[in-house]
Amino acid sequence: MSSRAVVKTVVAILTLLCVKNWPLAFHIRFLRRLALNFYLRPRKVRDVFMTSDYWQYTPLMEMDFNFHKSNSTYFSDFDLARAELLTTLFRKFYLEFKDPEIELGRGEWVYTALGSVNMVFRREISIYTWYNVKTRVLGWNDKWIFVIGQFERNGKVHAFGLAKYVFKVRRKTIPPAEVIAFEGLLSDEAVRRNNEVQKYLDDSLELEQLEAIF
Repeated sequence: MSSRAVVKTVVAILTLLCVKNWPLAFHIRFLRRLALNFYLRPRKVRDVFMTSDYWQYTPLMEMDFNFHKSNSTYFSDFDLARAELLTTLFRKFYLEFKDPEIELGRGEWVYTALGSVNMVFRREISIYTWYNVKTRVLGWNDKWIFVIGQFERNGKVHAFGLAKYVFKVRRKTIPPAEVIAFEGLLSDEAVRRNNEVQKYLDDSLELEQLEAIF
């Protein structure tokens, strides 16, 4: 085999090993979540506190100097895991919600804006190993809805994250309780559970304290 053929073979192998990091791969995975959860999958949501699973692996391009998953790449996986959760829970809001004060034009839609995201790292994840990013709603207040998530493998937590979102129609904020009620998920039990976690929604709280209540 010629040196040129060897180089081509190596490049082809590396390209296949890094499918997850191809150009626009993140956007394709995100749009796939939207297509599946908005139009293709039947909606069977009965609890706003449901847990969502998002499986992924660590390719070569996400490796750090220690041959582990790089810390920065946890956030992109957490992004897609939260997208899976939110598009499942709030499909009706994204597709059907209409504000009586604002008439959206062509190319406009309701959306959720990310306010912040934080991560605690517990254990390393080796390259080319699979893990599950489990996410669920922690609770909400008058403005924000909080989503917690953890990276799990073989029953162990490798990282833990917290993000908060705001529901928007243009620049107007829609209270989370209104969106949850629009989805038919604001039950007495949901309100009770949300009241129980209000003490955890303080921005000054240490993130480690949330792990025990996932």
